[in-house]
Amino acid sequence: MVSLTPIQLILTFFLAGLSLKIADYLGEKGLKLKAYLTSTISAFLFWILIKNDPQSSTIICSIIIGCLLSLKVDKPNLLLGLILILALSIFLGFSTPVFWLLLVLTLVVILDEFTHEKFAQKGGFSIFFRFRMFLKIAVIILFLVNFLSLTHLLGFLLFDLSYDFLGLYLEE
Repeated sequence: MVSLTPIQLILTFFLAGLSLKIADYLGEKGLKLKAYLTSTISAFLFWILIKNDPQSSTIICSIIIGCLLSLKVDKPNLLLGLILILALSIFLGFSTPVFWLLLVLTLVVILDEFTHEKFAQKGGFSIFFRFRMFLKIAVIILFLVNFLSLTHLLGFLLFDLSYDFLGLYLEE
């Protein structure tokens, strides 16, 4: 275990969300060197979260698996990040995810990605789908029923919101 303090854990989630969005954006823009560097940083932050504790590992692994199954790891720099996460986990260790929670959250990630692709640009509830609200709601519910701690709730929300808000900024 890495044993981050609650503040360090929340900050790591936040930085992981930012770095993932930057890596995704740079990969889309074809800025290869910067995209690979940012993906490396992002992978390291993801691994720290995977190594830290079972709840963080569950959240991050569900995002990785859900995005893989949704075919969202679609750029070479993101594939490099995935390979680095796997290598760090194999050689330096990881915290075992909570299996049932991993399964539930992975399914919610897949639902979010599917509905994001289909409905994010259509009227009505498009903002709900654009910002992948299913996972946010699921994590809040899991906190309310005491399956996730407040630290993990805040960490995840900062991860997700930093990804979303940076995406809005980069679109302008």
